[in-house]
Amino acid sequence: MKKTLVALAALASIGSAFADGPTITPYARLDIGVKNTNTTGQSSSTVVDNAGYNGSNFGVKAETDLGGGMKGYAQLEEGFNSQDPNAGFTNGNAKANGTARAATNRVAMLGVGGSWGRVDVGNVWGPYDNTAQEAMNYNNFSPYNIMLNSGAHGDNGNGTASGSTVGSIQYTTPAMSGFQATLNYAPKKDANNVDISSTAFDVTYVAGPWNVALAYEHVPSIYQNDTVAALSTAYSNAWHLSALYDMKSVLLSAAVSGATVDGVTIAGGTGTDKDTGYSLSAAIPMGQWTPSFGIASVKTSGDL
Repeated sequence: MKKTLVALAALASIGSAFADGPTITPYARLDIGVKNTNTTGQSSSTVVDNAGYNGSNFGVKAETDLGGGMKGYAQLEEGFNSQDPNAGFTNGNAKANGTARAATNRVAMLGVGGSWGRVDVGNVWGPYDNTAQEAMNYNNFSPYNIMLNSGAHGDNGNGTASGSTVGSIQYTTPAMSGFQATLNYAPKKDANNVDISSTAFDVTYVAGPWNVALAYEHVPSIYQNDTVAALSTAYSNAWHLSALYDMKSVLLSAAVSGATVDGVTIAGGTGTDKDTGYSLSAAIPMGQWTPSFGIASVKTSGDL
């Protein structure tokens, strides 16, 4: 009971501070595209689809001055399928074909920061996702999406549909000579009381036209290896190194990445899945439009 009361008091305190006049920023993204699929030996198909680039979502951010050089933060973000006419929200659930399903909660966090850095708690984008730069962010075309049988990186966060990290504590250092680091820890146990906590970190360097990032994460795997589910104790380990160079008229970017899962259940034993890849791209800002061009490659081994 004491723990519950302390938690509620802290929440009330933050809520009161936000009510004193925070800066609130709503935002939204509509991702709609025309996709053509041509399979050898079969007819091609063309569809208007959602999430060809980075997914549709909407949300709100809040920031307020807590005094003493401290600031408070809050963010809520929901993802949605712009091409699903049945994806309305009812009592926190979405309806599709008459069947209730959970809404895609991408972010739900509270944070506090100062000269010492920033701490966020809740459902957040982890270090790996925060540093997935333009070179990796073409969801349907890059290693970021294809690795580990479309499980993306070390799989979807720590078990969420959106890829974010739930139930986590995340610390970001202040920027020092262009360098900044983020550490994320999400404590969690499964139904059998087995520890399935996740850990992740990134290191970024931003100076002049350069933006370089290295990230790693160790998260429980929920992806399926050719319809065979992974063990609940199997972990995905993923990393990437990306770099952007801003020439003002052209944004050049490159990335290399890899992901591995050990202990995947197969007939007669366990197996290993390992994917590596790279991507190169160039984006050309033209007012409100930014045409981009890129190439990506993925090499897989151990798929069963």
